[in-house]
Amino acid sequence: LGLTTDLFLNRALPGLWPEVVATLVVAIGAVIFSFFIFWLLRGVYGRIDEQNRELERSARELRELSELERSRAEEWKALFELGEEVTASPEMQGLLDSIVVRAKDLLHTDIAALMLLSPDGRQVDMAAQSGLQTRAMRTLTLIRDHGLQGLALETGAPVMVTDYQSDDRLRDRPATLVKEEGLVSLIAVPFSGKGKVLGTLTVGNRKRTEFTDHQAELLRTFAHWTAVVVETSRLYEQLRNLALLEERERIGMDLHDGAIQSIYAVVLRLEDCAERLHERPDEVAADLEKAMDDLNKV
Repeated sequence: LGLTTDLFLNRALPGLWPEVVATLVVAIGAVIFSFFIFWLLRGVYGRIDEQNRELERSARELRELSELERSRAEEWKALFELGEEVTASPEMQGLLDSIVVRAKDLLHTDIAALMLLSPDGRQVDMAAQSGLQTRAMRTLTLIRDHGLQGLALETGAPVMVTDYQSDDRLRDRPATLVKEEGLVSLIAVPFSGKGKVLGTLTVGNRKRTEFTDHQAELLRTFAHWTAVVVETSRLYEQLRNLALLEERERIGMDLHDGAIQSIYAVVLRLEDCAERLHERPDEVAADLEKAMDDLNKV
């Protein structure tokens, strides 16, 4: 700029005009340069903001994936521990209590209830529960086609209800006890063994909840374990009955081979004594003493 002023402006313009023009050129250049720098910086900052937003999205997705993996790990752990319980103990009531507690905790619901179909298939009875508050619900017995459980048994598939009182599928099914318990949203799944329906497993919340298909499938897994527990318990009962029959048969054989044979021998001795009573009474007295001793031993 100084060279241009010396060579051209001082020769072309009189007085102070060269300095004025030079100053204007510097000011305009500075403004243009500043706008250019700010334009570059806006682009850089814009790219940085976009990268930050992308990083935030990635971090959010990573957190969601981590939460999902943690949730899946908890589910597998709970099911694995339940499987260990089922294989380790034949005691049905304790296992049913464990199932409802685990289902309630894993699905993060307010209640869980397990109902078994009666032997005649006409009603379902409360077998285990967790979180129920009213006595009527804790000791509930339903006719087979009543309530949410009846609908699950009728369809043979999981039934999810967001609002029990307004669901059209439950309009003709009694709901008074459910209302008294304060339950709003529920899932009920049926379970069966060897092709025979055994009962239902239900979880629910006292506030409106949009249950997912994954939660329904998870509850079905608990229901399958419940079927295993019920069938295993019945097999154990059959084995116990069979063992009792075998023990009775063994005792009968032992009696036949031991005590009954001994008694029969005593009877023969007494019959012989009766025949010799008048001929040799002294000998008969001794034999009678021996017969009484044998009976005492028997």
